[in-house]
Amino acid sequence: MIGAIDPPQIHHITERLLREIRGARARFVFIDLTVVASVDLSVTENLVQEAVDASRLLGARVILSGLSTALEQRLLEIGFDLGKKILQARDLQHGIELAERLSADPVDNSTGEDAAHSRRI
Repeated sequence: MIGAIDPPQIHHITERLLREIRGARARFVFIDLTVVASVDLSVTENLVQEAVDASRLLGARVILSGLSTALEQRLLEIGFDLGKKILQARDLQHGIELAERLSADPVDNSTGEDAAHSRRI
């Protein structure tokens, strides 16, 4: 995601994400917030919550990269369980590597729970 995220975009982004997950039968969703220019914490928090919940409903694991300290603290303050809902990676490349490892792990065919439960790479 590049640039500012405003409230009207959240719904559009989530709808498109759901279409793409269904169409591609995606097992993983990458949300990279590294270059989000204007971080309105409440807007970004809502986007992350909606995108994560929607993705999980369709069986896709969410890998979040570029999470700022401020947003991470805010999500924790409101009770968003980062460890159970998402996997975190320091950047997109590491997120891709994590998805590859999870896909190759025979113990974790669907959820990733044993292989990398809330592991930060």
